[in-house]
Amino acid sequence: MHIKNPIRGTLFALSLLPGLVLACGPDSAKTHMGTLNGVDSGNGTFSIIDAETRANLTFHAAPDLLDELSGASGMVSVRYEALGDTLTAIDVSR
Repeated sequence: MHIKNPIRGTLFALSLLPGLVLACGPDSAKTHMGTLNGVDSGNGTFSIIDAETRANLTFHAAPDLLDELSGASGMVSVRYEALGDTLTAIDVSR
């Protein structure tokens, strides 16, 4: 009977590790891949059609990122941070 408690405790602790590593690591940003749908420099945003969900996602971005995306088309990979419902692009790769 005493053996089960240490095993359960160890399994529980191990189950928490992936979340701790992701939350604390330098790559805590998330990534979406999809087709560039448009750039709205006036609002400081761009949107993609997500490759996996087919959802239209809008990201806020710095002016230099928006300049890089102006006139671009095709697939992009967006590293972003989420704060509530707001997605902010950190980096975009084409």
